[in-house]
Amino acid sequence: MTKLTPCVTIIENKYAIRQEIAKCLLHAGYETVSGTRQQIENLVRQGLAPKPDLVFVNSDLWRDPVVSSNVERNFIGVPIRPYAVQICRNGMMVRHDEILNTANSVTQSGDKI
Repeated sequence: MTKLTPCVTIIENKYAIRQEIAKCLLHAGYETVSGTRQQIENLVRQGLAPKPDLVFVNSDLWRDPVVSSNVERNFIGVPIRPYAVQICRNGMMVRHDEILNTANSVTQSGDKI
């Protein structure tokens, strides 16, 4: 069966940030799968995680070489985009300008999370 809706996997330890990113992506027409690194790895290991079109991973997690190599191994050929965000008191998501440059990052200007 052909996948009609693009899918994004979100790897983030903070629930509020995962929910905010997922809400933005759903509004833009994407299917999302989100969880902590361990939750996503369990889904991949069990064969339950859909093959995403893009992976968002928190830049703090991405800086850990063990985490980044596991993410790259689990999502071979999928663009991975490290990001840094925080949730402000009013509930709005703020995107920092800290998008790490990696060989397989998406680098289109004007992208929104």
